[in-house]
Amino acid sequence: DNAPEFNSSEYSVAITELAQVGFALPLFIQVVDKDEGLNSMFEVYLVGNNSHHFIISPTSVQGKADIRILVAIPLDYETVDRYDFDLFANESVPDHVGYAKVKITLINENDNRPIFSQPLYNISLYENVTVGTSVLTVLWEKFFCSNSSRFSSAQLVGSSWNQL
Repeated sequence: DNAPEFNSSEYSVAITELAQVGFALPLFIQVVDKDEGLNSMFEVYLVGNNSHHFIISPTSVQGKADIRILVAIPLDYETVDRYDFDLFANESVPDHVGYAKVKITLINENDNRPIFSQPLYNISLYENVTVGTSVLTVLWEKFFCSNSSRFSSAQLVGSSWNQL
């Protein structure tokens, strides 16, 4: 009696965080059980943190199948930027289990607007202000990987409005 076997021990892919629900990851995953008849039946499933973000198809196999991993819910790089799962092909016999690792890396997209420290900035300048004088520091917040990071502009400088 043979255990199911995947065509690779590890699958890795990078996809955009904007991948739509239902998007099939560009992976070639094949699983085969060399047994015949009912002995070649097995179940395929994902195990790991946040594995509910993806679904696999098919889940019930007899003999051989190409397995697809699909996006199940909207993804967000700022919440989870990498997924590591275990992929199992399990017969009813306990020691007849096929196994592979799946690593999915999300590509960050510019999908979050910065949050400024105030909605409007009014400044007044003397017309003879020296070129290169710092006239305003703007703080904003942008979110990366669950950590918010603060940035500030170095200077807004110039001798006329068009140069600010």
